[in-house]
Formats: sequence, structure tokens, C-alpha cells
Amino acid sequence: MPVLRWCRLLRPWFLPLCCSLMIASRLAAQAQTGVIEGRAADTSGGVIADASVVLRNVDTNQTRRAVTDRNGMFRIADIPVGTYDVRVDFAGFAPGLQTRLTLGIGQTARLAIVLQPSGVVESAAVSAQPPPLDVGQTSVSTAVDTERIEELPVRSRNYLEFVLLAPGVSRTPPARQTTSTGSSSLPDSGFSFGGLRPRSNTLTIDGLDNNDEFAGSSRTELSLETVREFQVLSNGWSAENGGASGGAINVVTKSGANAIHGDAFLFAQSGVFNARPKLEDTGGQAPRLRRYRGGMAVGGPLVKDRTFYYAAAEREHAQGQAASDIDPDAARAINTVLGAGLFPQVATRRLTASLFPTAHSETEWSAKVTHELPGRGALGARVAGTDRRDGDDAFNTDALSDPSARGTTTMRDRAITSALTTTVGARTTNDLRVQLASRRLASRTAEQQGAGVVISGVAAFGTPYAGNNTHDQTYVDAGDTVGHSRGSHFVKVGATVRHVDVTGTTADGVRGVYLFRTLERFLAANADQTRMTSSGADVDLALTRASAFVQDHWTPTPRLTVDAGLRVDASVLPPSFGITSRAFNPRLGFAWMPVEKWIVRGGAGVFADRLVLAALERGWLGEQRHVTEVVADPGSAAAPSTYTVRHSRWNPASRQASIGLERQLTSKLTASINYLLVRGRGLSRTV
Repeated sequence: MPVLRWCRLLRPWFLPLCCSLMIASRLAAQAQTGVIEGRAADTSGGVIADASVVLRNVDTNQTRRAVTDRNGMFRIADIPVGTYDVRVDFAGFAPGLQTRLTLGIGQTARLAIVLQPSGVVESAAVSAQPPPLDVGQTSVSTAVDTERIEELPVRSRNYLEFVLLAPGVSRTPPARQTTSTGSSSLPDSGFSFGGLRPRSNTLTIDGLDNNDEFAGSSRTELSLETVREFQVLSNGWSAENGGASGGAINVVTKSGANAIHGDAFLFAQSGVFNARPKLEDTGGQAPRLRRYRGGMAVGGPLVKDRTFYYAAAEREHAQGQAASDIDPDAARAINTVLGAGLFPQVATRRLTASLFPTAHSETEWSAKVTHELPGRGALGARVAGTDRRDGDDAFNTDALSDPSARGTTTMRDRAITSALTTTVGARTTNDLRVQLASRRLASRTAEQQGAGVVISGVAAFGTPYAGNNTHDQTYVDAGDTVGHSRGSHFVKVGATVRHVDVTGTTADGVRGVYLFRTLERFLAANADQTRMTSSGADVDLALTRASAFVQDHWTPTPRLTVDAGLRVDASVLPPSFGITSRAFNPRLGFAWMPVEKWIVRGGAGVFADRLVLAALERGWLGEQRHVTEVVADPGSAAAPSTYTVRHSRWNPASRQASIGLERQLTSKLTASINYLLVRGRGLSRTV
């Protein structure tokens, strides 16, 4: 991305960013991932106030400190995932130690520290993990830790495959399969939470948004080697979660430690061992396939106990073959009439009845540096990139699409992120995060000349309606969150601003497409409908999203947690759309332990959805570039028409509620049952 363009994008945000940096330097901050809280008492059960609590990261030797209150309670919030030792000291007592405590993302670990009188023992150490029941978690969530990522089998190296482990999540078919009739060739997330749209999910990496605001998919992909842990929220009752009406995926990447650690791998696959597909006409042969994926990762200290690094990269390359499932008799009949000169405006004159080549290449890389500020937090930066190319089989991949109707896509993602996390005392934290990112997405159809043809239930060939376009996106993000702990309350207040620019070109529909209900109508050259746009055009869209929230995490008793909050989301679109979008999203959740080993969880809330720019693009082209479309039916006069956008207030959202019960079965096993209610309201659609 040219430097001048970045400067132009940064100019509107220069003053707010400087102000945020000044605030952060005075307040200090810390990563928001987990909480450790507990109670210090003597052997008789009496509480110990004003005891010193020290939390030490086993891998980096970084420490956090706290002091017990008059009830013997302490809380240390916004702790990065990792392994920790907890030490409690008080005059006249031997130190109490909790060693090798593993803290996961979104987890609240509760400890009961018992101090022995001095002289009875030198120290009392406990290494057992807290029980798996987390009464501090009100949301319906699934955590995927390092062990699961390393050990569980998945069909690809995409860590998002693990999202399917969460209840209520289902895979959705690619939306890019039907571009022959005008649907978008843009990918979505590939997952549906509670039946909501796959373009309505949100993904964050290290607390920063990683979503494609144009298409609703995720952006930069990471090597599986660099993912430490992630959390899947089917219903997240904290007002801190937002940005879309569906589920949320929060990813934490690995950071270096004092010990150097590295991995290297190579996977290879050959089609020699594959069976011949039963539903495709491959001429009695198994398609050829050569595929490999290799990579490496390494992390360690730049300065011991102070500065750490972690870097990973991997590349996949595959060459294979595919075949369509068009009926051979239908293909011969179509080829016969095309050879005789039927539809001269269609450049494709023969359907491919055999195997055709496909190709795929993907490179993922990232590097992260973390500098610890002793007793004050950390400063971190990460740079990451993804380059991907799917050749000749990227869209229109349904079984009845001829190779001429398929296409190639290329994606290029770059992201630079930074986080300043510091603490002031044991009560206040602040987290400032900024991001600069870009994405280039280009698609190109295999056939570039002539019109396209779609015969319903038989075949699609020629130039598809959609698929010849480019979209360049640039992102500027800034967000700040302040957390303060007082007594049984942990209050967070935060705000985020994101600006997105989308430029590019589109030639969708300029070649036209002929639609037929049956093969007989095609052979008789009797189209049921024709569609064609007037011209290609350049695209220049922009979107600014702002959000703010206040959240109270209240623990009135060790057996009850209540989350209550309010989130405000607003989107600013080009004035020509005439759209206003401002939404207030209240949230309420609870977790209650009525008896030992049982937890009841529940909650309700409103989740504002994003306005996907791809859904507004054709309306903008009609209004700003005067692009029209002619849709002609038999017996009716063809007249130019255009897409338009409803000028009003748009507030797409989902209303969600849940109630559930969780039971601890063993020291490491629980079972739960949950009822989830998800209802989408005011969701946008094309009419």
C-alpha cells in the first residue's frame, strides 16, 4: 500500500490517536484475557486482610501484584493466557503458593489460599488446578486450547475448522457457488451460529478486529503454529463483545518466552492413492493431485525477562484435476447445437467432458514482538500477511458448472497491529490497540468473451454473470478500554473507531447471461430470461464504524456472578445512501452455583449486525455510476432497471437468550445442556 495513501487515511484519526496514546501513557493497560481471584485465610478459616499477592508468569518471569481486602479477597484482571505461580505472604504466616496454574482465555480462576502459622511449615504449595466449573463465566462459550489444536484431527490447517467443535455452530455451503446467475463471488465466514447468516460473525485476533467489512468474511489467516488458544462465544453476554449479530471468535496468538522453542513440518499428498470419484465423469481415471504444505515457527527471548519474539510461516501448493457432473448425453446435445452455430453471441462453443486442471497456493506468515514494562505492563507489535490464489475452481464450483463458467481468485492481506497494555496499582488497567491493514481481492472468470448460459438443473457455461472484479480495502482501527476493580465489581469502559475504504472495478453482468428452464428450450433457442448490465464501473465506497460500551462484572457472592452492560454501535455511510444506523444493545447474564458441582447459566441481549458493503455496491453503482440492468422475459418489453437502496434507518440485529445447566462429573470433566434462542430482526436483503 503506497505511503501517501496510508497518510491520507491516518489524517482524520491523527488527533484521536495521539489523545488515546496520552491517556494510555497515564492510565496504563494490560491484555484482557483472563482473571485470577481468590481468598486468603488461616487454618481456622479466619480471613487475612492486607496480605501481599504476587502473580508470576512461569515462561517470562513477569509479575503482577495485589493486596487482599478486609474480606481476605483479591482479584487480578486482564491477564494474558499462560501458566502462573501465585504467592501470598503475610507476617507471622508461611507463604501460600499455588503453582503451575494454567489460565485460559475468558476464564476466571478462583483460588482458596490457606496460610499456615510461621514455623509449622516453610511454605504451603498447591499444584492442583481449580475445578473446571467456572462460576465467573456467564456466556455460552467453548475454549480451544493448545492441546486440542495440536492433537485433534482437522481436514485442513485452518484453525477455524475447530469452531465446529462448539455447539450450535454449523458449516454453511460457500456462497460463491452460484455466480452464473448473479450472486456474489465473494467468500463468507463459512460458519453459522444459531442459524444466523455466515456474514454476520466476528473474529478478533489479540483483541483487534479481523473481519472483512466488504464481504463479511475473515481477513488475514494465521499459521496454525502461531495460534495459542481461542474462544468461541455462541452467546456472549458481555457488552465488550460486538460488531455482528452472530457468534464471536476470539483468538490469542503465541508470544515468545525465556526458552527458545521451534517447530518445523512438511505434509505431502499424492493422488496416486485416491479412489476415482463415483459421481463425476473422469474417464475411468482418478484425478491427478500433487500437494504439499510446509512451514516452521520459532520463538524465544531477544532480552531475557524483558523482550520476546515469535515468528511463523507456512506455504501450501497444490496442483490437481476436477470434473463437472454434467450429464454426458446433455453435454453431447449442447455441443452439437453449439457446433452448428446456435447462439453465436456465446464464445464457449464446447463443454469440457473430461478432467480439467486446478491449482491452489497459499502463504501465511506473521511475526510478533513483545516488550515487557516491569510492573507496568507490556508493549507489543505484530505484522502478518496472507497470499492466496485459487486457480480455475474458485467459484461456480457446483457440479453442473462447466470449466468455462468457473474462475480464479487471488487474495492479498497485510496487517500491522500494536498494543500498549499497562497497569496502575492492582485495581486499574488500560488497553490501547491500533491497527493498519489492507486487503486486495480479485476474481477473474475462465471465459472472458461472450455471454453466459444457465440451463436449470442441466449445465452452466460461458462467461458467468458475476466474477470479473477487483476490490482493494484499507483499514484503520483504534480502540481503548479501561478496567477498574473495586470490591465485588469489575467495571470496564471502552470505545473503538474503524474506518474502511473500498476501491476497485467491476464488470459483473456486462457480457449478459441467458437463462433456460429446460434443455429443450435451450435446444430451441427459446430463452426464458436474459440479463445484462449496461457497463462496468469503478468502485469507491467508505464506511466508518464506532462503538462504545460499559460493562459491570459483579460477584456479590462466590456462588453468583452477574454481567450487566450496554453497548452502542453506529455506522456512517456515504450520504448518497441516505442510511443511518445507530443501535443500543443491552446485555444481562448470570452464573449461579446453587449447590456444589452444579452451575446454572443464563442471559439475554441484543446484538447489532454489520452492514455488509457488498450488499450496497450495486445500489451505489446505480446511483453514482448510472449502471443499469436489462432483465427481459418472453412477451415483455425490455426496459433498463437499477438497484436502489432504501433510504431510512437501518438497525439489523439479533435478539438472543439462553438458559443452561452444567454439572461437574470428575476433576477434569463436566457435562452441560443449554437452550439457545436466536432471532434475527431487520436483516437486510435484496428484493
